[in-house]
Amino acid sequence: MGRIGEFYRRKKNPWLAFVLVVLLGPFGFLYHSWKTALAILLVVGPLWIAFLRNTRFDLIAVPWAHYSALVIMAGFASLQIKGRQDEEAHTAAALSMMAPSEVASLMEFLKANPKLYKRVKATIPPFSGRDGQISATELALLLSTYGLYRLERGDLSGAAGSYLYSMRVFPENPMAWAGMAETYAAWGDLIAGRWARKVLSFQPNEGDTEPLARVFADAAENGTLDEMKARMRAIVRACAQHPEWRDSYTLKRGLYREL
Repeated sequence: MGRIGEFYRRKKNPWLAFVLVVLLGPFGFLYHSWKTALAILLVVGPLWIAFLRNTRFDLIAVPWAHYSALVIMAGFASLQIKGRQDEEAHTAAALSMMAPSEVASLMEFLKANPKLYKRVKATIPPFSGRDGQISATELALLLSTYGLYRLERGDLSGAAGSYLYSMRVFPENPMAWAGMAETYAAWGDLIAGRWARKVLSFQPNEGDTEPLARVFADAAENGTLDEMKARMRAIVRACAQHPEWRDSYTLKRGLYREL
């Protein structure tokens, strides 16, 4: 499934999709979307078979009856790819707070995680129906929340990736640091202690941006901030009690600029 998913995440050519559907019918949709191909085969397939059974099959004398339907389907395939590319372009443009190379990397991560991609698009004009760009803190909080979602389901690689992008969007991000600490603690990696100590040393101040300040105010009010710090202290103790754990800091300090 990994190679199939990678194939479908690659950029597709609308004109090639048009030609493939004209030549192969519904099977041509497999070029850009197996879900669309399956839907077309299940819904249009029986109608197409009935159409052929009641129509003279003569591609020389009566070509319009068959090719007109193929051209309509081919146009739909081409427009579907074009619409998806426009959607990705709008999303990438909304991520202008990041370096271009990091935007490309984040877009690949979003496309590999459809649930997260859907939530991000819901905050971006024109998909959200609101004016203005998504803020860095808003996107960072979305990524951190998704990281927790992956962590709770045991997907440590997915969680670490989401927390990493959250930090790339908004570097002063203790929510993502705490997520990294918990993720690496679950991996049995001493680098977790470094992330935990970074969280414990963080002090929000009046200069923080409004969404981040609100998150900390809400967390302090309902006690979750104290709970997070308690978990970080527990991770620091666990790292001290398990010197046999691996320590990936030397390998990853170039990747984790925040440490």
